[in-house]
Amino acid sequence: MNQPPIERFCSDCGLNLRPLEVPHISGSCDVCGRTKYFIRLGEGGKGLHAKAGETIAIPTALLQMSLDPSKVQGRLSREGIPYFLQKLLMEGMPAKVDELSERINISREVWENELQQSDKLAGIDLGSPEGGQQMFQRLKEEMDSREWRMLVKIMLSGELGRTIEAGKADEAAYFGLLIGLNHALTVVQEPYFEETVWRGYKAGIAIHECSNAMDIVLGEVEALAELDPLFERTGEATLRTWLDSGSALGPRLGISTVPEALLAARANWHLDEFRRKKEENAKRPAERRAKSELLLKWAQLFIPPTAIGAIIGSLATYLKLH
Repeated sequence: MNQPPIERFCSDCGLNLRPLEVPHISGSCDVCGRTKYFIRLGEGGKGLHAKAGETIAIPTALLQMSLDPSKVQGRLSREGIPYFLQKLLMEGMPAKVDELSERINISREVWENELQQSDKLAGIDLGSPEGGQQMFQRLKEEMDSREWRMLVKIMLSGELGRTIEAGKADEAAYFGLLIGLNHALTVVQEPYFEETVWRGYKAGIAIHECSNAMDIVLGEVEALAELDPLFERTGEATLRTWLDSGSALGPRLGISTVPEALLAARANWHLDEFRRKKEENAKRPAERRAKSELLLKWAQLFIPPTAIGAIIGSLATYLKLH
């Protein structure tokens, strides 16, 4: 008979009765006596604060680690990356010397299972002698593959066990070292691990290029700003002559570090500025006259006739001067 689902909130105290999907605290409710699940932050809003009789719980899904975000709910912090790498590389390492033989056998079974699931070995009966030969010949053609490293670990683990039983410490140490090196290579060749490293490398290149580009842009901005006084002293006529003649501006200005295209573009900008200032200067007398005429019209309306003559004389003098 199926058990009814646990209600989400208690009808007596209103507290949550189901474990949360984030780190939380569990404890017995003083009102209803049932187990409640809740979050109580620590001092300053950091961490969780559990009182006597309460337990801090972390969902199992958050304890799982992977570089593939689609496989786990938790996310690694910057500080968690070294720990995760250490976990990958140290996986299967015996805690004591007398556990070595047992760990070798367990690790060999794990590696054999991984090989059996490989697409590269599909259709081969790995449990038969003939299948073992086929596997060896097929993987031998791809000696840089992760599967080949896995096979090498399996073969080396057999040699390690044999030399340990024979009491050959030097050979055992040698085979143990080779197993460790090949294990590290299989870790870094794991598809998502390799893809993550590649993405990080490309991101590093992009950041480096952006940084260099910013330095170049800032350098050009500063160089062009230094050119402005030189272009202004050169004058419109000379700049126009140089540009129309098609001559390079760099040698004439004594500049070799700024591309010629940038010099020409900056020179054309200054020519536009010269033209704009001329147009503004040409408009100013007409604008002043219009203002003066407007003032005279208002003066005729509000100023006594005896004073208008003096004002007109002053305006006439102003217009002659300007």
